[in-house]
Amino acid sequence: MSEILGFRHSHEAWLALEASFSHQSKTRELQLKDELQLMQRGSQSIAEFSRTFKGLCNQLVDIGCPIDDMDDVHWYLLALGSYYKIFSTTMMSQLSLPSFAEIVPKAWSHEIFERSFSQSFSNSAYFVQQTSKVAGNKKVKHRSSTSSTPFANSKSSSTSSVHYRLCNKEGHLAKRCRSFLKLK
Repeated sequence: MSEILGFRHSHEAWLALEASFSHQSKTRELQLKDELQLMQRGSQSIAEFSRTFKGLCNQLVDIGCPIDDMDDVHWYLLALGSYYKIFSTTMMSQLSLPSFAEIVPKAWSHEIFERSFSQSFSNSAYFVQQTSKVAGNKKVKHRSSTSSTPFANSKSSSTSSVHYRLCNKEGHLAKRCRSFLKLK
């Protein structure tokens, strides 16, 4: 109210308000653009990060300073970080750059794919670790120290018998061993 006291006409009041607050809205515009350009996803999920990023874009629209869709796509892809470098490069190299609305679901899909890939790798590593623990707990009689496979030991002569390490039965194959099948 202090800015417009004494003015008789709305036009005069409007001009006074514009003069008083235009500097602040330019400052706010620059601040929001800086936040967008310097933003990093960090440990946020794609969904959380995208909401935050879009919120800043919407604030720019609200103050009358929308940014070009190509700029926000570019800043978004940069903010995803080095873990998404291949994804971002692929998106930027397309002949027709996808819009922000198209990029977000693709990034989310990529995140889900990477998570499932990492999880299946972890499950495989867990299986190998458990197999090693079980095999390590069994007493294994070594017939030779030059075994080339983790499941069988053999003498160097061609008449030697093969022993499966997990159950130590002579002539036993891993695919037929009950001890091995229990691990599966």
